[in-house]
Amino acid sequence: MGSLLDPIYRAVESGDPESVASLLRPDVFMFTPEAGGVLLSRDAVVSSLSDQLRRVRALPGGLRLEAEQMASGSDETGR
Repeated sequence: MGSLLDPIYRAVESGDPESVASLLRPDVFMFTPEAGGVLLSRDAVVSSLSDQLRRVRALPGGLRLEAEQMASGSDETGR
């Protein structure tokens, strides 16, 4: 059984930021590795992803995303 994030993972793996953008809400947010870092819109997330994908394409091999455990929700409780 797949997760709600599987289509987004596959779009990221394909290296196509426009496909990722089509799967995200305009008001999406994403935490970044930097302390206090957060991206606050679909455009910001896709721009950051585009930069990261350019770096990945320069490396040998491909990109495969996996997660052992995921949590997602639609309200402040995460449910």
